[in-house]
Amino acid sequence: MRAVGFILRSASGPDFRHLEHEMERAATQLGFTWVATFFADTESEGNYVRMVNRILREDADALFLPGVGHLSSQDIEVLATRCDVYLVAECAERRTNEHQLDESPR
Repeated sequence: MRAVGFILRSASGPDFRHLEHEMERAATQLGFTWVATFFADTESEGNYVRMVNRILREDADALFLPGVGHLSSQDIEVLATRCDVYLVAECAERRTNEHQLDESPR
């Protein structure tokens, strides 16, 4: 299973590398192979399109985000129809096209 991540730098501040590490660690604990982390400097509708394209191009089974503030709630819900979306700050809350699950990596 393959996973990608997305970080909005303006939502993470200067500590974005720590967030990237946390996403990779959560993915590994859940059995995913980390493919890449994608970054954006500002919030825009293009971030959603970019992530849909990356999920399809990388054949990703999961998208990891540091938290809700990195993509809009609507974007997260739509992306969850393509792959599982994990919100690491929310204890790796998982959203799928079926229902929300709380799966905390331990």
